[in-house]
Amino acid sequence: MIHVIDSIMGSGKTSYIIQELNNSHKENESNGFTDGYEPKRYIVATPYLDQIKAINSKVPHGKEVKDTSQSKSDNLVKLLRDKTEVIFCTHALLNKFSQFELLKNYILIIDESPDVIEIMSDNPEIDSENTILKEDLEILKKAELTQEDTNGFIEWKGEEYKGLAYKKIYPFLRNKSLISRNNSVYKLLPTELFQSAKKTYICTYLFEGQNMFYYCKHFGLEFDYWHVMEESKENYVLQESQTPKEKREYKIDVYEGKYNDIGKTWLSKNWYQNTAKKDELEYLGKSIYNYLKTHLKTKTKQETKTEQVIWTSFVSYAEQIAKGRKLFTFNRNYKESNKCNFVPCSKRATNDYKERTKVVYAVNRFQNPQIMNFFAGQDYNQELFALQEMLQFIWRSAIRENEPIHLYVPSERMRNLLKQWLNGEL
Repeated sequence: MIHVIDSIMGSGKTSYIIQELNNSHKENESNGFTDGYEPKRYIVATPYLDQIKAINSKVPHGKEVKDTSQSKSDNLVKLLRDKTEVIFCTHALLNKFSQFELLKNYILIIDESPDVIEIMSDNPEIDSENTILKEDLEILKKAELTQEDTNGFIEWKGEEYKGLAYKKIYPFLRNKSLISRNNSVYKLLPTELFQSAKKTYICTYLFEGQNMFYYCKHFGLEFDYWHVMEESKENYVLQESQTPKEKREYKIDVYEGKYNDIGKTWLSKNWYQNTAKKDELEYLGKSIYNYLKTHLKTKTKQETKTEQVIWTSFVSYAEQIAKGRKLFTFNRNYKESNKCNFVPCSKRATNDYKERTKVVYAVNRFQNPQIMNFFAGQDYNQELFALQEMLQFIWRSAIRENEPIHLYVPSERMRNLLKQWLNGEL
């Protein structure tokens, strides 16, 4: 059973995790010599290393997976075999994990819904080194080195592979996380991960708008809903149900005006890739600039500063849109937050931008059709997908600290989804 803790960003999910880890540690210490007592052990997975370090600083008895002379995967296995009480690792490391039998005495806590499905093909948004071709898998199948299980996962059945040609593919075959379908190769989080752990908790928001929801339905993984509440100061409890829908009072000034004209039909990934002309991207850049420079100066009676802004579009087009402007900037080293104020639209679970009060969301989000095809037969909710993606981005800003923000969402569709959510309709 997967327990989904479905609560809005900033509601206390991470605080609850820290509280649970520290309380269980006290319980383990007080009962350590009791006959028959089985200590609680946890694996906590987060998207980013900085999030691990933030939690680990408040849970000093936990151990972070480290690079060893071989790999982080080997270090994770060692920590599990040593029966380490609390282990911290990244989502990415779970993607390559294969010794599932070691999880049977562990509670798995995943902070933020993991990327359970990825298309392993050439894509400007994905590192080309991640590409896995269907032809490679067919060669291995003909050589009788792989086989498919009943769910379509491709698994390695030969001896341990130590060569170079298939070094990239081998870890995913070893833990059965690849499926080839309709000329595409998909990498999925291994279902054994959830079936092997003693319990699994996923801390997220709007679960029904995420691939993890459809993944669970597709593979028959049972789940239930909980939400976190602050019972008293710094004391958090779980209640069994989803967060109730209600009108939400947040200090968000959503722009309405002429700079939204560009968003009636533009800004989807398809538009950026196949339709957008050079002058249209330039027009979008000018609209963002005018919103930040002119509108906000009139609204707030102050000049907008570069360090107050976070903005997003699709990565491949951000440089053309920013076009060397200083107010909203793009740098190829955007992962270093001090280099520019561009943040990828898929960014989650980071507090690096929590002081930013001017937010620009210049995308109209739709799920990749290839992923929807994988989950064919399920009624994929594009509106909830788009909404939760946008909210995750917005909540990187000062709103997570309950500070007021100014928000520019030129896409009419995305802006309407936000209004519906604020009114408690979604």
